[in-house]
Amino acid sequence: MRAYDTASEAADSVEARWKLIRSLVFQGLYTDIDAQGRLAVLEKARRVSENAVGLLEGRVKRAEGKEFAGLTPAEIAETLRKDTDAPPTFYWGAVALGQWALARGKEEAIKLGAADKIRNNATILVALDPRFEEGGGYRVLGRLHDQAPRMVAQTDWISRDEALRNLRLAIQTDAGNFANRLFLAEALASGSPAERAEAVRIVKELAADAPSPSRLIEELRLQEQAAKDLSSWK
Repeated sequence: MRAYDTASEAADSVEARWKLIRSLVFQGLYTDIDAQGRLAVLEKARRVSENAVGLLEGRVKRAEGKEFAGLTPAEIAETLRKDTDAPPTFYWGAVALGQWALARGKEEAIKLGAADKIRNNATILVALDPRFEEGGGYRVLGRLHDQAPRMVAQTDWISRDEALRNLRLAIQTDAGNFANRLFLAEALASGSPAERAEAVRIVKELAADAPSPSRLIEELRLQEQAAKDLSSWK
């Protein structure tokens, strides 16, 4: 991480920044730090992500004279179609914002604009590459709609239907991804008896599956959560 920290000091290195964000998210979620330390790490990831998006906007402005503020997510994606730094920047930026919001407190984070930024980043990512990180854009959007509290004039757009639609699209994109499966199950669990039965089936299969050696820490944590969910749903 220290190497990415140093590299991210370069004025125009978007790649170093999204790699630093990814490292900071891992540190915040999977290392033994207290709540205050976790918030500090994720706050840094949030700041770096916003800086990285600003650098992407600078590239577009220099090339095409356009600013993101006047464009739709689809139009932003089109301006960045050939920029290989764009998908990981928007994905890890959305993830960092989501984890920061959980550490800061959902309602306070929403008041600070986190939900809108997460939705915007994920929507741009879907338009850029819906398969990136095994349906990452759909997964983030679905989780956002499932987990964010509905607040007047802030998140009136939150929708359970959108949660399920996006999470099923994530599953269609990659049915083996542990997070896609767990997040869909957790969204289904509050629904009809048929949806609840589907949720139970999903987490049972997930808990019994073999985690990938390349994502061992993350997937073991997801399996632990699946087991907790199954216990609480009985």
